[in-house]
Amino acid sequence: MSATTSSVVALCTVTFLQAYLLVSVFPYAAYIPVHFLHISEEDAGPFAALFATSFMIGRTVSAHLWGLLADIYGRRFVIILSLIGSGAASLWFGLTDNYNQALIARFMTGAWSSIVGVSKTVATELALGDDEETRIVGRAMSMRAVRIPL
Repeated sequence: MSATTSSVVALCTVTFLQAYLLVSVFPYAAYIPVHFLHISEEDAGPFAALFATSFMIGRTVSAHLWGLLADIYGRRFVIILSLIGSGAASLWFGLTDNYNQALIARFMTGAWSSIVGVSKTVATELALGDDEETRIVGRAMSMRAVRIPL
């Protein structure tokens, strides 16, 4: 396995992990406000929607900072730091015992997620030519579309 091939495999893996962090909460997002806030299922919609989107809000808020850090300290460092931070925030989310804490943990999981922006840059940097760039970017970004039955 060449260095480029192993790099593409690693890039696909972290892209898949980030996509999993985003969608893994969807099957039970509606039950979290019912459980923590003790409200009826009919009233849980707005709370579930906020909970489900807090990841993307966190990612949006921190995207520029992650781009700057990747340019200054390197893409590999930022990806590793992002994986550690996302893992810690996901663990925090799993251990929460109230809605506000779960919401903040979910936001922080998104805020620590730099993978999408940085992986696109890394994919183009790994490319050897125009056709190769298309293949690498296609492989890495297609990992976001892989569906796992939950």
